[in-house]
Amino acid sequence: MGKAENYASRGYIHYHELVKVSDGSLHPIKVVWLKHIARATFTLDGGPHPEFTHQVTPGIDYEFIPNGDQPYNP
Repeated sequence: MGKAENYASRGYIHYHELVKVSDGSLHPIKVVWLKHIARATFTLDGGPHPEFTHQVTPGIDYEFIPNGDQPYNP
């Protein structure tokens, strides 16, 4: 099992790039993995990304901008 699959199996399905403050460059290999946990039921409207609109229920939100299956290529 690869690193991304391992994280996904534990609910970490979304990552953010690490950006150097001094020059805005991306870290060559590391990202921050996130697990989005809802505490209430609500509709996420997707904001600037309506394709991510979905109903959220308490627990891990596996639909929150799932990018963990996309390779990180800075």
